[in-house]
Amino acid sequence: TDSVHWSAGVIAFSPVLRFEELIEAMQSRVSRFRHPALAGLQDSIESRMKRRGYPNPSGSLLQLIREEISRTSIGYPEAPEDSIHFTRFLPHRGQPDHAKLESARVPVLIVHGANDPLAKAQDVADLISRTKNPNVAALILPGGGHIGFAAYAKAYYYSLILGFFEFQSRCVCGTPRE
Repeated sequence: TDSVHWSAGVIAFSPVLRFEELIEAMQSRVSRFRHPALAGLQDSIESRMKRRGYPNPSGSLLQLIREEISRTSIGYPEAPEDSIHFTRFLPHRGQPDHAKLESARVPVLIVHGANDPLAKAQDVADLISRTKNPNVAALILPGGGHIGFAAYAKAYYYSLILGFFEFQSRCVCGTPRE
């Protein structure tokens, strides 16, 4: 039997590669003046918790993750920690990342803004510098903030996506199609 899998590739826009640091930063209220993006995210989290009827709504991302998972069929006791480990792309407090992108079998392109207020562009550089896989690449743009590329440079944003997938559709396993 032939196995079927996604072969066109993956584009990740503005990934938070140090997700655990974001979770830790949001354990207590952040200043809207010092960290407007984090404060806005906390407001969104608290609003979601209220809409979903969770007890003690707050801006804690960890609390939201725990509440969301508890209402799923995968709500086993270690599920929040397992899911956070799954999203670890760089080591955190001595815990390994297990070099997840080393085994990527399809092209992966990370697109990130140098001015992203939620995730540092340096994290992308750190990840790429330690990833030994020719299928994985990154593009750091001078602007665009956090997932603001469509508004920042709409034509470039869409041409990047279309060009990436158009090229991939002409290639199979790194070999151009005839």
